[in-house]
Amino acid sequence: MEKAIIEVDLRGPDGNVFALMTKARAAIIAAVPRGGSAVERRWKREKAECEADKMMRAVMQSHSYDEALSVIRQYVTIQEKGGGL
Repeated sequence: MEKAIIEVDLRGPDGNVFALMTKARAAIIAAVPRGGSAVERRWKREKAECEADKMMRAVMQSHSYDEALSVIRQYVTIQEKGGGL
């Protein structure tokens, strides 16, 4: 599955690790494919929520901003507003 993309300004308030983590979590869950039966959709959403929670736990255990950013980048593509990565 392709990683979700979040667009943020890392130098502004969006660059706060908690804001990044929240945006990443929402993007991971929003990227769940919508097709299939209700049971399949629920299963896919629960799987995405587990992945998002796993990411959040790893971020919370990080010892630096750069380490936290690296963890988040394992789950989503961060596209910096203005075109940077």
